[in-house]
Amino acid sequence: MCKCFVDHPNIFVDLGGSNNEENMVDFAVAQLGAHRLLFGSDNSHIQSIGRILASATTEKQKQMIFYENYAALLRKGGYHAD
Repeated sequence: MCKCFVDHPNIFVDLGGSNNEENMVDFAVAQLGAHRLLFGSDNSHIQSIGRILASATTEKQKQMIFYENYAALLRKGGYHAD
């Protein structure tokens, strides 16, 4: 779905789910940018964390995906995660 959302900057994508296709995170970063990705998980917590840690993203991008992007969205809504 990332390709469908490229021209819609108000749409964020979570990386949760039990499908662990290789390079999924790298593809999403290439299509949308790390600033539009959110960490997500179903019952596959280790896989959900592992797919991000194993990606070719920088440490800063990983921080954005794991926490900073969601915290920024909360702040826009008047909430704080800090």
